[in-house]
Amino acid sequence: MKKLNKNIILFVVFTIIVIVGIYGECFQNLLFNTINTFSDVKNGHVKSAISNIKEIDSISSKHLLYHDTLIDINSVKNNITNMRYVPKLGSNTVKCESDMLSLINEKQFDKEHLRFVANRVSELQKKSESVGADFIYLAVPEKGYYQNFPSNIRDYSKVNFDNYLDCLKENNVPALSYVDEFKKRSMDKEDIYYYTDTHWTTNVGLLAAQIACDSINQRYGIEFDRSKLDINNYNQKLYPDWFLGALGKKVGTYFTWKGADDFNLITPKFKTSLKEEKPYEDSVRKGSFEDTILYGEQIYEKNYYHHDPYSGYCGGNHRLQIFKNQLENNGKTALFIRDSFSHVVTPYFALQFKELHVVDTRGDDIDIYDEKVDWYKYMEELKTDVVIVLYKGVPYETMLDFKGQIQ
Repeated sequence: MKKLNKNIILFVVFTIIVIVGIYGECFQNLLFNTINTFSDVKNGHVKSAISNIKEIDSISSKHLLYHDTLIDINSVKNNITNMRYVPKLGSNTVKCESDMLSLINEKQFDKEHLRFVANRVSELQKKSESVGADFIYLAVPEKGYYQNFPSNIRDYSKVNFDNYLDCLKENNVPALSYVDEFKKRSMDKEDIYYYTDTHWTTNVGLLAAQIACDSINQRYGIEFDRSKLDINNYNQKLYPDWFLGALGKKVGTYFTWKGADDFNLITPKFKTSLKEEKPYEDSVRKGSFEDTILYGEQIYEKNYYHHDPYSGYCGGNHRLQIFKNQLENNGKTALFIRDSFSHVVTPYFALQFKELHVVDTRGDDIDIYDEKVDWYKYMEELKTDVVIVLYKGVPYETMLDFKGQIQ
């Protein structure tokens, strides 16, 4: 205990020195300009006051660049003192027994709510079938499903997801559970998820696409090129200590002993030619997998707090993203309704279908501010061959907004 207290004292002293070193001049300048601003306002010198306010803003913005450093310093202190739980606006981050970071699902859903959600998915299935499309629901377990949380924290990820799968089964929804698939392959949490992020890894994204294509083939007879689902036909470039996930950004790089995650970039060895369209963003890109799937500015330069290599696959969340495969494909058109777990699944679907229309139904909770869309109507006009839904955990309200009615 004495050793721990010494560590804490040393940390506090070190932090004070760093803050004074970084912010000492900043505080002096802010104080000086603030006093001058009030003086100018009092004496009626409006233009001078405005000039001082701009200078205050400039000083503040410049020194906010040290924000990342201070978060990392704080993460060292939290690790040394064995801090396990950090409340944050919109999400509470916890360090689990595995040293992985996870969100906490603090609410247990009752059967009535789960049946409501399953019914909405069932309605989507029936609508898909009414326009002649095959349907499959890909059920993804949240990271918390596999975690051992501290004894004073109750998480309902597992019980909610298992009960939700039961409700989908009651509705006869054609669902593929990745829990079952991972269990068949003896995969554990360390094999599936990033340590500092909520999502599964790029390697699991390719595996998830392979499993989904096999299931669609078995259910509906749609053909897929399995060579394009084989990891041996892809280049793998490992970027060590490269990716600080969304949860790591909230609590700092050194909140866990793992630190940042390695990032494996997977690209085809075979020839590719695609066209990517984002109709609501007035964007069109053409070319290879690297030209149309990847957003290299997020991947190729290490920047823990300002880049997101995971979103470098497909460029993050979009209301609508269309991939047209210019080379050999199965001749089918697919509507893919998805959440962010699909960033690393979408590329491998795009290499299979003639056209892949990738849809995000969510709203401003994930910074998609484009107009809402009636996807039922879109489905009718598209004359899609298959509708694929991939959602993690139990979908929330805007994820079920297939008619574009929630503003």
